[in-house]
Amino acid sequence: MPNLFTIRDIHLSVPLDYSQPEGQQINLFAREITRHAEAPVCVFLQGGPGFEAPKDPYSIPWLDVMLDHFRVVLMDQRGTGRSHSIGPELCESLPNPEDQLAYISQFRADNIVRDLEQLREREFGSAQWYLLGQSFGGFISCHYLSEQPDALAGVMICGGLPPMLQADAYATYGLLVNTVFERSQAYYRTYPEDIAKVKRIVELLEASPYPLGRDGVMTARRFLDLGMLLGTTSGFSKVHALLDNPFVADSGESQLRYGFIEQIRQQASYETNPLYVLLHEAIYCEQTASNWAAAGAMERHGGFDPARLLNESESPTGKAQRGVSFYGETVRPDMLEDYGQLQGFKAVADLLAAKDDWPKLYDLEQLAKNTVPVECIVYEQDYYVDKDESLKTAAAINGANVWLHPEWQHDAIRAHGSKVVEPLAQRVLSRSL
Repeated sequence: MPNLFTIRDIHLSVPLDYSQPEGQQINLFAREITRHAEAPVCVFLQGGPGFEAPKDPYSIPWLDVMLDHFRVVLMDQRGTGRSHSIGPELCESLPNPEDQLAYISQFRADNIVRDLEQLREREFGSAQWYLLGQSFGGFISCHYLSEQPDALAGVMICGGLPPMLQADAYATYGLLVNTVFERSQAYYRTYPEDIAKVKRIVELLEASPYPLGRDGVMTARRFLDLGMLLGTTSGFSKVHALLDNPFVADSGESQLRYGFIEQIRQQASYETNPLYVLLHEAIYCEQTASNWAAAGAMERHGGFDPARLLNESESPTGKAQRGVSFYGETVRPDMLEDYGQLQGFKAVADLLAAKDDWPKLYDLEQLAKNTVPVECIVYEQDYYVDKDESLKTAAAINGANVWLHPEWQHDAIRAHGSKVVEPLAQRVLSRSL
């Protein structure tokens, strides 16, 4: 970065359960990065749920331009990073699934906003601040706008307008699985040589899943989770590169290489960040249960059963007609079996999926009369957040302006950095200062 900046680490103690403020406390960690001491504060809310804020300022492609306008705060959302991180160890310290349910239920967006309010009041003199929400960070931002709009001077949202007008998680995934399926077919149109290769890999893993010791087992389903990459800027080429050399030499494509299996295993961080799996569908729930919505939507779609697709993918002449569909951003019960470090969470994951008393996240009446400047970028090709539902949400937030981008993918803030945040910052500042 061309100019110097200063870093201040912040540590707070906040209630685990805000309804019991004198009860168990957890640690909250944030980092303030400053170039101009007089600049207003902007909090970056990262995607997730269940992922910590970036730590190395030199690896954040948008930070330099943001520091021209703001003091930037990076907060590890509760349960991540240095904010009372949750990992597989929780199953040992809190072995009862009912206790785990009560505990993990405290790590949704509503309490993240309460944490932010503690941070704002105790470290920033209760001054209004700005938000930059990426993906799930945009969901948090919309909850913040619903609950504490007076705390906000302006909000920027990148690919993160929640489908808050949808009835439930099942309806949300009914849309998303169509996008996931179509993206897989687009991948095969780009790399048709991978159709037979993926089919053979799935055949081998269906016949004999590959044991990974304490890390579980590489099943066909787990391999197909590789499709999570297909919604990123270079996702197609990354998947194609990973599929370059899957078979043991001279095996006649009858054996998968350990090196290939290890490459696939390393693509997923579900085990190091289990909140992503445990709470992912809960981010769509308001007084409804998720009931493993993605798995239900995939079954209803019919295009995601690898065994069935293997039987259907041969034409009478023996030539492959359709590639086996990859999976996208879907959490499913089978993940609690296949990923070794998630196995201890299986019971509580089922309890979380059945929980139907999640608090409401969005106040549509408040959002309809919103006065906080809101600037959003929506990606027409977004793989993870439905474009049409995003536009409906923007229309329901008074004063929300949308920049609809036809080409960029969901990770554009990382791939294009300043080209994303500079226009958003200029627009929100022109409306708020």
